[in-house]
Amino acid sequence: MEKNIWVTTLEDLKEKCNDDLFVIGNQADIRNKYGYNEIRYIKDNEFGYTNYGKVFFFDDTMYLITKDERYKEDHNPDIHQIDDRLDVLNYTGNYLVRVIFAGFYTGYKDNKGNKIFTGDLVNAWIFPNLDQCTDHILPKTGSEVVAGIDMIGTEYQIILDNISIPIYWTTYIEIIGTVFYDMHPQEIEVDIRDKCNLIAQYRGDKSIIINKMKHTPSYHKDVKKKMYRKHLVGLSGELAVAKALCEKGFVPTLANNNCPVFDIFCFNPETKKTIVIQVKTVKDEVGNKKNAFPIMSNRDNRQEFYDNVSGPYVFVHIDINNQYSFFILSKEQFIETSSKIEDDYDKKERKIPLNPGSPMAYPIKNLDVFKDKWENLWL
Repeated sequence: MEKNIWVTTLEDLKEKCNDDLFVIGNQADIRNKYGYNEIRYIKDNEFGYTNYGKVFFFDDTMYLITKDERYKEDHNPDIHQIDDRLDVLNYTGNYLVRVIFAGFYTGYKDNKGNKIFTGDLVNAWIFPNLDQCTDHILPKTGSEVVAGIDMIGTEYQIILDNISIPIYWTTYIEIIGTVFYDMHPQEIEVDIRDKCNLIAQYRGDKSIIINKMKHTPSYHKDVKKKMYRKHLVGLSGELAVAKALCEKGFVPTLANNNCPVFDIFCFNPETKKTIVIQVKTVKDEVGNKKNAFPIMSNRDNRQEFYDNVSGPYVFVHIDINNQYSFFILSKEQFIETSSKIEDDYDKKERKIPLNPGSPMAYPIKNLDVFKDKWENLWL
């Protein structure tokens, strides 16, 4: 390992950048303030490299300070207004460019002389306690692994399933890719540890995921198409519910900008009562019949979620022939039945324990009793 390497985490980098924001804004040379460092980032499907003092963070987004003319069109001229300490950047001729953090230089190089960064995927041969071994060990002696690199404790390590190994225990190591694959176009931060754990715990054909990691950075080719299709399915469900409400003499208004709390305002002219409705829609596709409605991403936080439910739910199921089915639950019905489904799921006997933070869904089979029960809206 090279001497005087700054061993740190992304969260520590954010904190340090905030503490030194005035100095960063004035572009003083502080790249080695905490030891030698090199920071990798992603911009326009390419890796770039910079040092401490040339980046700062706003809302977890990393910004690069640079005079590189390649980034002229990507300049964010108003970003300096977020903090008075950055005002001097108005006069320095620098470009402020949004980038994605892509790892720290670990101080190690692979056997081909390439610098190893956190987030790299390596092919390595591990010999335990190699640093304490006095015998000559030949290259590629030990156990071969393919794994990602991240910081554990106070060291940069190779992340395996339920264990991590210091880089200096390798008899041979070679970078073969990075974990920055299948990214979302709007992604502002990649969880390197999560990606490393994914490859370590992957139980399928690892060659598929490894091949993706070899050609990075990369974005999911179909993600925009999938998001567009998902948005249209959701919108079609909301419009179908609005149409049904109109036919029943109610006055619906769609919420703007995909409001996370509700989708439709609904006014009852007879009772003068107004409610807010959450609409969930799924659509069957060829070879992919839906059996549940996604509700939220982390079922461990479901009590907080239930506390914030503001009105009734309408579930819309669109079959392969574009026939719509509606299932209507009052606020209380939804919370009561969903809670029971999740509690029963917790109690289910299983050989492998549930992963923490798993998603929450509502099975379609549990909704039959609520089909076309529009009167539940006003309970």
